[in-house]
Amino acid sequence: MPTIAQRIKELRETKRISVIKLANKIGVSRHSVYKWETGVTSPQKEHLKHLAEIFNTDIDYIISGASKTSAPSHLIDSSKYIERLETANSYSSITTTISDFLKELDLDRFTYNQIFRGDTSNEPEVTIITNIRKDWQIHYRRKKYIEIDPTWNYATTHTAPIFCNELIDLVASTDKDIQVFFKDMRENLAPYFVVIPIHGPCCLATYVVSAKDNTRLSKEKLHNAIESLTHFAHYIYEATHKVAEKKSLHHKTSLTKKEISTINYLANGLTIKQIAEKNFITIAAVNARISNAKAKMGAQNCEQLILLAASASILPHNFMKMRTINTS
Repeated sequence: MPTIAQRIKELRETKRISVIKLANKIGVSRHSVYKWETGVTSPQKEHLKHLAEIFNTDIDYIISGASKTSAPSHLIDSSKYIERLETANSYSSITTTISDFLKELDLDRFTYNQIFRGDTSNEPEVTIITNIRKDWQIHYRRKKYIEIDPTWNYATTHTAPIFCNELIDLVASTDKDIQVFFKDMRENLAPYFVVIPIHGPCCLATYVVSAKDNTRLSKEKLHNAIESLTHFAHYIYEATHKVAEKKSLHHKTSLTKKEISTINYLANGLTIKQIAEKNFITIAAVNARISNAKAKMGAQNCEQLILLAASASILPHNFMKMRTINTS
């Protein structure tokens, strides 16, 4: 079944619109369109509206491959749940919204983990949103499953969703500890599940959703919902950031306006020479601003400086560093 990425590319090529032209029509960079067409990210709600208008189709077709007039019974209108995520003001409201969405899809438990990409520590900070039973969470910690759970490793290097059978074949064929973990999980928690990696601008997330049981019908429901779940996960990503920002769980700095402006230029792809010319200053002055900013942020290079600035709500897209918190 074609993915959102494949449909966007197919629609663009059918209309004979270049990537640059499509990006200009929507008001995004060409890199954003490339990421949509390769499945690295998915278009946001406002972008989907523009795409539907440009391609003379509806949003449902772009998301799931079915139009509103011919949508099969397993497809639902996710807009009301997306609106709830966009106005969520707590982790509990995010959890409730996700649970309600899965209930309408006739699916079961979920776990959503989000980690800041720029965190290079041995024990990175993670935000966890889940409706999994407390007894399993305690069991998971006692068994030290975090040390062998392959979910993060898969999500770090892959963008495509993967179902449990495929994941087990991929990582557990020669590792008895991982085999035991999956056996325990499938017998006591999630008999059949999917892992959905989410690669955002500054964070990496995994969204694990379970079918109600191991029957063919339940498996089909999970497979049929994969496009909607993947699209929905990007809104969970945004909602998690907003709640974290409200709780002031982001890094504070003493960057000057000139240093912030310079980081913003770097984030938008300008070279040091171009920044100097744009601000009518010397290259040495630009380098000085960058050096000062790196020292304040604890960054080793410009790429990390941009990531840290994004995580601290300094850049316009307003992302923030996540701290360790289990919200359940």
